[in-house]
This record gives sequence, C-alpha cells and structure tokens, in this order.
Amino acid sequence: MSRQLRSGFGLDFVPLATEDYLLACHKRSLKEPKFDDFLQALRSASFQEAVQRLPGYSPSQCGCVIELASFL
Repeated sequence: MSRQLRSGFGLDFVPLATEDYLLACHKRSLKEPKFDDFLQALRSASFQEAVQRLPGYSPSQCGCVIELASFL
C-alpha cells in the first residue's frame, strides 16, 4: 500500500523485520573490468542517494564486497 494511501486512512507502517539483499558472484568475476564498473556505479553518490530516497531501503552496504561465509 502506498504511503499516500496509508496516510489517507490514518495508517502507519510498522516494520516487522529487516532483510539484506546480496548479489553473489564467483570470486574471479571481481577481477573483470565490467564488474568493477558495476561496483563503482553501486558506490556512486548518485546511486546511493537514489536508494536512500526509497522508503524502507538503506544503501549502507551497497557496493561492498564480502565473502559469503562472513555474512552468514
């Protein structure tokens, strides 16, 4: 339900949980120039600002490279 529609009915949003979204790739892909360009786009101020404007989303780890084992 959109924020405008909720406010029209006097409803509020109560987050029940947070979720992390990951992009998994093979380690060798990290060395590809195209993948580096992609990571730079994710880390760019313009992309981070666009994500920040989306209700409920945070770009805090956008473009970070981590090993899956350390995340789990």
